Amino acid sequence: MAVEGAGAGAAAELRRHMTVLFTDLSDSTRLSALLEAEIFAALQDDVRRVFNEAVQRHGGTINQYQGDGLQALFGHPHAGEEDGLRATRAALEVHERVRALRGRYGPEENFSLDVHSGIHAGLVLVREGGQGIAGRFELFGAAPGIAKHLSDIAERDEILVSEETLGPARHLFHTDERRVELKGRDEPLAVHRIVAGTSLRTRFEAQARRGLVDFVGRQAELRWLRAALDQAREGRRARLVVVSAVAGVGKTRLAEEFLQEAEAAGFGVWRGYCESELSAQPLQPFLQMLRRRFDAQAALPAPALLAQAVAALPDALRQRHPELGQVPAAATDAAAQAQQMPGALARLFAALARQAPQALFIDDWQWADTATRQVVYRLAARADAPLLLLLATRPLEAGDAQLAAAEVLELGPLSGAEADATIRRLLPQADPFVVARIRQHSGGNPLFLEELCHFAAEAGPGLDALHGGSAWLETLIESRVSRLPPQQGEVLGAAAVVGNVVPAWLLQALTGCDEQHPVVAGLAAQDLLFPAEQAGTLRFKHGITRDVVYGTLGLQRRRAMHAQIARLLRERAGPAGEAEHCEALAYHHAGAADFAEAARYAGMAGDKAMAASSIDRAKTQYRATLHMLDRLPPTPGRYQACRAVARRLGLATAFDPSRDEQALLRRAIDQARAHDDAAGHAYAQYWLAYLQYALGETKSAVGHCEQALESATALRDVPLVVQARVLLGQALTAAADYARALDLFDAAAQGPGTPVGGRRSPGEAYALACRASALGDLGRFDDAHACFEEALAALPGPGHEVEGSVLCWRAGVNLWQGRWQAALADAQAAHRVGERVKSLYIFAMSQGLGAYAQWMLGPQPGTLAALQDSAAWLTLRDKALFSSLNHGWVSDAMAALGRPDGARAAAARTLARARRRDWLGAAMAGRALARLAADAGDDARLARALHLADRAAALRRSPHEAACNALCRARLAVARGDGAEAARQLDAAAEGFQRLGMDWHLAQAEALRAGL
Repeated sequence: MAVEGAGAGAAAELRRHMTVLFTDLSDSTRLSALLEAEIFAALQDDVRRVFNEAVQRHGGTINQYQGDGLQALFGHPHAGEEDGLRATRAALEVHERVRALRGRYGPEENFSLDVHSGIHAGLVLVREGGQGIAGRFELFGAAPGIAKHLSDIAERDEILVSEETLGPARHLFHTDERRVELKGRDEPLAVHRIVAGTSLRTRFEAQARRGLVDFVGRQAELRWLRAALDQAREGRRARLVVVSAVAGVGKTRLAEEFLQEAEAAGFGVWRGYCESELSAQPLQPFLQMLRRRFDAQAALPAPALLAQAVAALPDALRQRHPELGQVPAAATDAAAQAQQMPGALARLFAALARQAPQALFIDDWQWADTATRQVVYRLAARADAPLLLLLATRPLEAGDAQLAAAEVLELGPLSGAEADATIRRLLPQADPFVVARIRQHSGGNPLFLEELCHFAAEAGPGLDALHGGSAWLETLIESRVSRLPPQQGEVLGAAAVVGNVVPAWLLQALTGCDEQHPVVAGLAAQDLLFPAEQAGTLRFKHGITRDVVYGTLGLQRRRAMHAQIARLLRERAGPAGEAEHCEALAYHHAGAADFAEAARYAGMAGDKAMAASSIDRAKTQYRATLHMLDRLPPTPGRYQACRAVARRLGLATAFDPSRDEQALLRRAIDQARAHDDAAGHAYAQYWLAYLQYALGETKSAVGHCEQALESATALRDVPLVVQARVLLGQALTAAADYARALDLFDAAAQGPGTPVGGRRSPGEAYALACRASALGDLGRFDDAHACFEEALAALPGPGHEVEGSVLCWRAGVNLWQGRWQAALADAQAAHRVGERVKSLYIFAMSQGLGAYAQWMLGPQPGTLAALQDSAAWLTLRDKALFSSLNHGWVSDAMAALGRPDGARAAAARTLARARRRDWLGAAMAGRALARLAADAGDDARLARALHLADRAAALRRSPHEAACNALCRARLAVARGDGAEAARQLDAAAEGFQRLGMDWHLAQAEALRAGL
């Protein structure tokens, strides 16, 4: 199972997720001057002793004493899932014990002796065998430096812990939050000042403090548990039930939902948990149960606690069960107590169950001590008491013979529908593409899913924010992976280098293990790597697990494996099959630091994605190509390659714009200028203009496009002149400057370079759709529909991404005409295209168009939510082109429902877009505001709203908007009893509707007239 080229130095260096604690003596200079040298040395020795004892008690490793600074590691040699929590508790103990030293060294009352600490976690390269100032280990990575920086900025007796180190466990402490600016980090670091521990002890309690997500799904599992509960009560015997699953699947949450039902059904419910810390007591979960129920002090010894519990029982119960009095005496030696306590506890709970049904829940059973297990096994053997023993544990080990006879519920991840419902509760405005990405990356694991949602909410809604997770979560995953047998760990590491989906033949070539190999079967049993949907492939259950495993592999090992995989792929594909594997070849050549080949294959993959209309993948590959080219030495050939890729990226960006591409295209302009490349400069300006247009930045788009047109004309580049004219026409259409736009479209259609009798390009099809939209807004509906037909005929076939844009525009024109059913059909077809090509803009815009058409046909459940979602998705992802329409539709619907606040908020967003020359939704928003003002009797607002509607219609020279404004005025006049004004406005509206063929609107006007 050796990997080519890997191994040199691997034993001496390890990549691990670690938590670093750095503690320093506060005001040490003053103390050294105040105390005699020998006394100060003794003080430092005491502080080091305290630090050493506390760190070791909580499972850490001392790494470094450097002057007054003390450094400890949590997570070496193996990561632990509670490393951050252990480090924080160790720091609290150190601070408390150092304060207690004041009396020994401070002769004066005002003598102060304190330390201050910083804690941070992250991926660290550990080089063992360090000497001197480097400490026991040399550490490389950001985490040690950040921990020291947090210690440096901490005040006297302060403990500062980064939020990503603790995660939800921060709720186990009383904290104050702050933000810390760090050099080298774009965003401030969220930090918590630890004040003290709370009464909470478990991760579930911490999650509950943060706020639990609504319980979703798991109905079959609940029914199974209810059946066990009923059997325990009716059979009047003990039942041992185990819920088994990997970390984060929701064992505790399921148990808590069930226990609430058990309590309501008359069962006495007891809760306890096991801990992996060295400080955990024997019989811990049962002692917790008694302390909670009888409000006993935490420091009370186990025999005294049991005696107190027995004394609190009803006299009748104690008389019926005299064996309850057999409690170990407090003076009994430890060995005798250990022998007697399990039996005494078992007798207590058996007696309670004979009085009334009882349910005992023990969480994290995998960490249970021997004495705890003895109590459970004794209770499980009882045949004379209605008792349910519920254990939550990690996957069971084959050696636990006692639990082999238990009823085991193996809990799996959430289903796709359940995962999506949870994500939407946590990220209510997330678009479907983000929802799908989080679901896939989490693998349906509720803990991973929830943390990825919190991470995405903080980092932003884009898909790129969803790689990895917080340090505490990555540490939890690594702690699980690090416990694998060595051979399984090797295979999992090789699979992680291959990717999320692993061809079985490739894994066998790398490791010697095929799909049926016991090592691979073992990884599948542990829910890590299992057969994928496609035959002959395996895949990681959770994308985040793959990310963590990959991150812990050494750089040289990774590079060697990537190079080996690239060679194997090329050998298998042959020269003719490279295109089939170009994505994988680009990835593996990049991982092997072969940037020239990586750039070549990534460019090939981008072209392949564009041909398949997979816009998001094309953009990703083109960006990767530019990144790889940047890693190469500067040469004329490299510049020409960058120039070509930038143009292809610009084309992809036109279909699915993102501000992330602005910097790349501006850089292309600068590079062209630096190379004195006039043609490259003109094309880069053109594609930047296209991006600005697609983002809804009309003014900027017009400016860049005019520069591109001027440059193209000077270069006599006829194709670029035609493209720039068309784009300028599109930008002017977006600004409702239809006269200039139509002139440009006509000039481009008649100019040189225009195909005669041949098939038009998709770009020309889009231009025809823009021309049609302008004609439609001008009321030339027949000409518009003829133009739409020409645009659709120009496309190479159904399903092209441009078809989605054409259908969206045709749906919009149908809405203007009042042809609701036709608009709905076009919007639904466009929606399917947007989903297939992964274009959020087309997806969201088509949803808004369809939802408004459905609203006008007769609102269905979810119609308003669909309207709001479409507007929110565009806003959150900064895709603003024509988005005033979406906000205008929401405003109109809200006003119709009598929800003035929502209508005004949507109208305000519409007006914000109008200030950026997007006027399409302004007239509708003005009419909505007018209805609200009239209902409120606010004549001043009414006048302003009607003026806005009229201004928008006039600026666009839109007769259909003018006619709708007249109809709105007529309705308002009818409402205030002004029949003459209503009739006058109806005459104007009906004349416009009839002339324009707006039959639905004409019928509305005539119905209103009939009521006068």
